[in-house]
Amino acid sequence: MNKYKCLRFFSFVSGIALILIFLVNYNIINQKYPNPAVETAYVQESLNLGDYILAIDRVSIISEKELSDLFPESDYLRKEAESELTSNKAVILIDLEICGNEVEGHPMALYNTTLAYGYSTNGMDLLAFNDINKCDPFVKLDLGERIRLILPYTINKSIDYDSMELIFALYPQIIKYVIPNTAR
Repeated sequence: MNKYKCLRFFSFVSGIALILIFLVNYNIINQKYPNPAVETAYVQESLNLGDYILAIDRVSIISEKELSDLFPESDYLRKEAESELTSNKAVILIDLEICGNEVEGHPMALYNTTLAYGYSTNGMDLLAFNDINKCDPFVKLDLGERIRLILPYTINKSIDYDSMELIFALYPQIIKYVIPNTAR
């Protein structure tokens, strides 16, 4: 009997020790990596993103056929519009103005942006970006230089959503644009 009491006591103490170790490590990790601060802007407001100032002027939702009609010289967009898989897809075009904020700014990679809507997220359509803007998705601007780009995102038409978020950074600070339904 005494042997089983010792085993039970040892199991109980080991369980309490494991729970305490878990709680201590949980607190250490949460102090080391706190919740990110959130910086939010809306359409036609400027947003400071390190070496750059961003502003979304306009957001439009069109079909892939309308997109290929806007840019008839693009083989990629024409082939996408003719595909049978595009019947349930729409394209969101975000008109973005970027202004250099530093004398020698670091390059900004636009391919890292994410469009979140409903319970879905999409990355930018890079081939469409290259065809529309005739440039790579890397931006390097000096102080005062400006560039206007159109960011294309493909979404599913059947998803119902109240607003979209264009996310530029997630950690250590969430930097995003909120695009309400009325902006489209």
